[in-house]
Amino acid sequence: MFIEAEVADKSPSIGYAYLVRLIENGYFNTVFTTNFDDLINEAFFRFSDMRPIVCAHDSSVGSVSVTSKRPKIIKLHGDYLFDDIKSTVRETESLEDNTKRKFIEFSREHGLIVAGYSGADRSIMDVLSHLLRSEEYFRHGIYWCLRKGDEPSEELLKLLWRDRVYFVIVDGFDELMAQLHGDAIGDSLPVETNLISDKPRKIISAFCESKELALSSSSIIVRDIERLKRAFDREKLLDAIRSASDRESQVAVTPASRMTDSEVGCLISVKQFISSGDYESARKRLIVAVRDASSWQAKEEFLALSAKNEESSGDRVAACHFLDELMKSDPKEESWPIWKSSMLRTESERLAMIDLALQIDPFSSDAWNEKAKLLIDRLDSGFDRASDIHDSIKNCLTTAVRLDPSVDADAWTTYRHYLVKAVKEGGQGKEELDRLVNAGLDQSPRAIKVLAALMDSISARDAKPARADVDAFIDRVKAAREAANRHSVLAYELLLLDAYDKFDRHNELAEKIGDLSQNAVYMKSRNFLYRRAKHNLKRNSDLISAVDDMNVAVSMNGEAVHVLWLAEVLKYSGDLGALEKLAESKSTVLTPIERLEVQGKICEARRDFKAYLDVVKAINSFKPYETIGGVVEESHALLLCGNHSMAEAMCKAALEKTSYSTASPALIINYELSRKRCGSKPNGGRLGKLVESSDDAKAVACALYLLDDIEAARGKFGKLLEDDGELIYIISEWAIFQDSKGRDFLKSCVPDVQRDVMNRNAA
Repeated sequence: MFIEAEVADKSPSIGYAYLVRLIENGYFNTVFTTNFDDLINEAFFRFSDMRPIVCAHDSSVGSVSVTSKRPKIIKLHGDYLFDDIKSTVRETESLEDNTKRKFIEFSREHGLIVAGYSGADRSIMDVLSHLLRSEEYFRHGIYWCLRKGDEPSEELLKLLWRDRVYFVIVDGFDELMAQLHGDAIGDSLPVETNLISDKPRKIISAFCESKELALSSSSIIVRDIERLKRAFDREKLLDAIRSASDRESQVAVTPASRMTDSEVGCLISVKQFISSGDYESARKRLIVAVRDASSWQAKEEFLALSAKNEESSGDRVAACHFLDELMKSDPKEESWPIWKSSMLRTESERLAMIDLALQIDPFSSDAWNEKAKLLIDRLDSGFDRASDIHDSIKNCLTTAVRLDPSVDADAWTTYRHYLVKAVKEGGQGKEELDRLVNAGLDQSPRAIKVLAALMDSISARDAKPARADVDAFIDRVKAAREAANRHSVLAYELLLLDAYDKFDRHNELAEKIGDLSQNAVYMKSRNFLYRRAKHNLKRNSDLISAVDDMNVAVSMNGEAVHVLWLAEVLKYSGDLGALEKLAESKSTVLTPIERLEVQGKICEARRDFKAYLDVVKAINSFKPYETIGGVVEESHALLLCGNHSMAEAMCKAALEKTSYSTASPALIINYELSRKRCGSKPNGGRLGKLVESSDDAKAVACALYLLDDIEAARGKFGKLLEDDGELIYIISEWAIFQDSKGRDFLKSCVPDVQRDVMNRNAA
């Protein structure tokens, strides 16, 4: 009764789920256990449709066949459900005859992995010791798993010295099973999500809510828990849909206004297809679902999913088709034209859609925000410097923030970034920025978003803010951190890292990164690893550590920002194979434009500049305006391809639109470089003006190089490279240094330890 009470409320851990999946896939077939509980059998019931043979009584063991394909669980000391359970020290000192014979029979054919067993009872240790005297048994070895810090008993130490016995250090049973599952089966979930509805949910909910699993030392467990949470959340949402439908039916709502259970199932499978990048399978299911929809709600749901599927696949024309259908279905819903505006190519088309949304609902904060973002894109293009565009942007954003003043609203963030940039570039908007930040502080003084806005405003007002102002900000963040619950502390620590970096507090940044690196919780944070990788590359020129950290960050369900920067550092390292594998495995994390960006890095790593030019053109095609940044990228790709005259013509046409303004220094450098490559002498007056007026130090250094002021250029680049260890990887790819003179010049600028970068790129 005591043992029954002890095990009554126990549930299988996630390690059992991995074990069951390994058995289902044929990697294991037999489990011998000294445990009295029924957790392994329970795990099969919870996580599988397979039914194992369970032998908990000596009399039943003899009938078990070694060659049987059905899973077998053999309880060496019995089961608490039987009266003859072996529970005392004396009772566990020997195995029953049938059990012993069966154990010996299995040892002749198989190896043995021992996990979660200390070797404390002689019944098994004596048998193992005896069998190891003959090479006939355990020919495939015994692998004894020990947890870190475990002290093996004397009997176990004696066994570990024997031939064919190997010890393996593990973090625990769950972590061991997760690793074996990951190595043998891959990244599939240990629990089939379609079982969530059919099997008891309590244990899956416990997995999702477990803080220990969320902070596990196993990156596989952390990844799978996050994925399981998403699947479980989908199920809970669908339950809510079903419940709502049931309630509606009780108040005389017709069945035609609800989604059927089969449609709910279709909804789940289609979302899984989209999340896995199988857009064609999603497309096929959605065609049928839209055609056979049981209600207008169901049809709208499937049309919206169809638009999302096409958007994710990169087919904007097809996405617009489904959005047009949605607009016909519900012409009073402003979100459809807002969504469609992001799919259209030209400014006029996008503005027309947003204006339509505002006609439908002039009080939509989202619509006003989208209009502001489109105007900001025009401003950022570099070709429209009209002062009235600022008035239009401010009108849209003040209206959007007035309609929804929450700091969580998208409009608040858009207004913040617009004002910060305006203050940095021309000093305009300081009062508006102060009002916005102060309103945020009044509303939510400890919110990370608000504190980050305060940090940006301090930086924007003064390139080198007073130390007292920075100290006051850092103290404010520390005070918020002290008041935060344990789940929020990480966000404040990351904000402190950002502050130390932004305000050039290098020693404090290095010290803080060192301290956090000693904490296992932070080492499981992809955002901390991302910042540490950036710091190690920039300050320590440590590319290897940066690649290692980003690989771990991306393995933890890394977001697009992590995948893109891993792609960047892999390009720096020249690891083309890893870069190509990343592009294939993480494509569903990225938008179509981001996928193109990664493809561009692959082309650069291959030095296939013609393909790179095609990628740059494809990226520019997504923009509603011609932008100076786009011209710079495309003309640079042309220079790398050797199409100097075409690059010259493109840059000249763009510069004429700006009256050759030095506000676009990179464009001027590309223009003068292309002219030089075509045999003309660079324009000394234009380059001299850039040197005098531009605050872009890299462009100034390039201008000095084109002017043949080599010593001044070397001094500029030397200082830049001293301050930023990443820069050597960036500038060694520039077209201006792709000839022998340029490579020799760069080598003269950098320390000996960095010259291998140029040598590799030259090769």
